[in-house]
Amino acid sequence: MSNFLKYLLLLVLLLFVTSASSLAQYKPSNQQKKAVRKTKPYVRHISANKQARRYYEILDTYQAGISLAGSEVKSARLGTVSLQSSYIKVTGSSCFLVNSRFSEYANAFNGGHEPIKDRRLLLHKREALKISQQIDQKGLTCVPLKMYFNEDGRIKLDIGVGRGKDNRDRRQDIKEREGKRTVARQLKNFNFG
Repeated sequence: MSNFLKYLLLLVLLLFVTSASSLAQYKPSNQQKKAVRKTKPYVRHISANKQARRYYEILDTYQAGISLAGSEVKSARLGTVSLQSSYIKVTGSSCFLVNSRFSEYANAFNGGHEPIKDRRLLLHKREALKISQQIDQKGLTCVPLKMYFNEDGRIKLDIGVGRGKDNRDRRQDIKEREGKRTVARQLKNFNFG
């Protein structure tokens, strides 16, 4: 009987080792790889207003869609959009992007679009009213922060409500940034041996 148990134990051990080695050699199929790729979020950067965070202290941010013509979307896909010196104008329960530049699309039918014009932002009514209430406060303004394609391929605009910084605030930000850089540089060069 003991020989039988030894034989059975050896058989179970052999099955376990072969199944573990087959699991180690497992490779996912192409369909499984594609399914994994589809779940990754895809966000493509179009344009950013780098000066907005330098000159404004952003208190609140919102995400808005933009109402665009076809040639404007194609221009955005090429990355020829500028948000410099643009701002958000709120009228009632609707918001508009003012002074943004969408360069003309060369292959556009029938002349294309105007490069600089007011473009309507797509926000919920309560968000637009909330932005309007915040802007009515003393010293607050609304500026575009960045424009990008979201996971669905739609153009989105991050807008920020904030107040302008004075020179003292900007100098303080520069000091903090320089301090962080020196600390990071010292930690990088520090020998842990």
